[in-house]
Amino acid sequence: MRITRDDYHGRTKITKKEKKEPLKEAPAESPAPLEAPTSADAPLSTSTNLPQPNKNKVDLSVKLSDTEIKKQLSILAEETMHQLSEENKTLRDVEDIYLIFKGQMMVINKCHLLTVSEQQEQNAQVYACYYKKKFELTKLEMKKKMG
Repeated sequence: MRITRDDYHGRTKITKKEKKEPLKEAPAESPAPLEAPTSADAPLSTSTNLPQPNKNKVDLSVKLSDTEIKKQLSILAEETMHQLSEENKTLRDVEDIYLIFKGQMMVINKCHLLTVSEQQEQNAQVYACYYKKKFELTKLEMKKKMG
């Protein structure tokens, strides 16, 4: 059901059958928000105006070159390998770290930030570190169960 301006201001009465009947007591004056602001309202209305989009807008985004992006992504891979090689990690921690890296690589792949060969190289390095740590932790758990 659509509500018209007259319905909103109470000038018509809506019945259960959704038929509109005009009210006999409908006010004749127009509502105040639709009127043009007077000089007394001017200071108030200017303070509530929304800022104009793209007007005096400062671009705060940082534009990185391809080499800087690749450098940051290689640092990401190195940090992941460092996290994987830290002591006192459980098998679950190692799997979570690797899962986060895989998700990041999916985003990198979707955005085409690295070439396929660069992605494969980083994946191979991190996977080797992950697999080594996982193997060590699995081996320790087996020793604990047996011994």
